[in-house]
Amino acid sequence: MSIKNLIPRDIYSFFLKKKFSPSRFIDDKNLKIKIATTKDEYEAGLKLLHDCYTAKSYMEPDPSGLFFNSFALLPETNLIIALLNDTVIGSVYLYKDSYLGLPSDTYYLSINDYYRKTECRLAEVSAFAVAKPYRNKDQSV
Repeated sequence: MSIKNLIPRDIYSFFLKKKFSPSRFIDDKNLKIKIATTKDEYEAGLKLLHDCYTAKSYMEPDPSGLFFNSFALLPETNLIIALLNDTVIGSVYLYKDSYLGLPSDTYYLSINDYYRKTECRLAEVSAFAVAKPYRNKDQSV
């Protein structure tokens, strides 16, 4: 089964097609999308995020060469990686709402709090990076 069939149509159309250029390898049997579980997977994903974010001046370089924030250290947080031939080519964080809140609370606290009061379970997908050879023409991170 193709990974394309597992992704909701609207997300595939907008997000992946525009930013991830999956058409070149979406049916490749060597493409895996998974939660990072090993030290090497975490390091490769965090290095990719760091390198992409420093290249775009979204953050100052860290001496570790890795992307970290306080939310990344929470057990509720997952680092999702895209592997092609066992090489990390994409990385994104899935933050589940916690006692620290969400990274988006900095800008959207009132909206997030509204949904929290309705007992919705919130999560945030952010810190998205794709290795340069797999980006679309606009070269966005």
